[in-house]
Amino acid sequence: MISLNLDNPYAIQGEIILNNFSINILGALNLHYLFSVDRVNLPNLPDENIIYCIHNNLNNKNYIGKAVGFFNRFLTGSTSHKASYEDYCENGGNTLLYKALYKYTPARFTVYILEELGSESLLNDYEKYWIKKLHTCIYDPDCNGYNMTWGGEDNIQLNSIESHAKSINTRRKLYGDPAFNLRDQDVRDKASTSTTLIYLLKRVNKLKSNGLNLTPKNYISLFSQKKDAISNINIICDKLYSNDPINERLEWSDELDKLFRWFDSFSSFEDIFANLDNYE
Repeated sequence: MISLNLDNPYAIQGEIILNNFSINILGALNLHYLFSVDRVNLPNLPDENIIYCIHNNLNNKNYIGKAVGFFNRFLTGSTSHKASYEDYCENGGNTLLYKALYKYTPARFTVYILEELGSESLLNDYEKYWIKKLHTCIYDPDCNGYNMTWGGEDNIQLNSIESHAKSINTRRKLYGDPAFNLRDQDVRDKASTSTTLIYLLKRVNKLKSNGLNLTPKNYISLFSQKKDAISNINIICDKLYSNDPINERLEWSDELDKLFRWFDSFSSFEDIFANLDNYE
């Protein structure tokens, strides 16, 4: 098995285990090393028509990607992984991969070269194959990764969970519920949960931009009517805690968890409003 760290930052070949599959890889690099090393000092690894995996060494979650030029995909231009990660660090965003890199740091990720293909035309199909094989798409019921689409250029390309939620709503308006099969129902549930979470985060960001702490009283003040606040808190406490592993999502901070566990600890909203000044 391959073991990489900052003192031993890359390997040429080896065997790894991903999602219980034994895989012979064509190369491996520590992501911090890849982001920081001078291009002239990069190891001699396959570079053309590559399927790669970005692996979180702490929780074993994976991201599958494709690249016509492997090193360029990570290092060159405004859409490279390095530039996108730096932009997330400065401006935030909704891309799960960069949220994970920000949370755990690139030093705790390893990049594996899974395939070197003979033609660029094969990249889309192989990307989709590996995303399904390793269950890395967030819409997979057995998801263990950060991919926000099923891969391939012929798939709906999504820049955020929010855009997918909107596409689901559009399909519902056009075709109605009967057009959805069971798999689409799973997707629809995830999209609905994600939309709820996105609007929650927007409210939290509004508080922070106004220099306010995340407290029950301040959160409730974001709503124009008390009934809207009650409805929102009900949805989050019921839907997100009961039907989604919210504590595992990168957007769900300890601060948010503390707030909504406090809300959830009361049996009535009368008790919540009576204790707004007792939040610690």
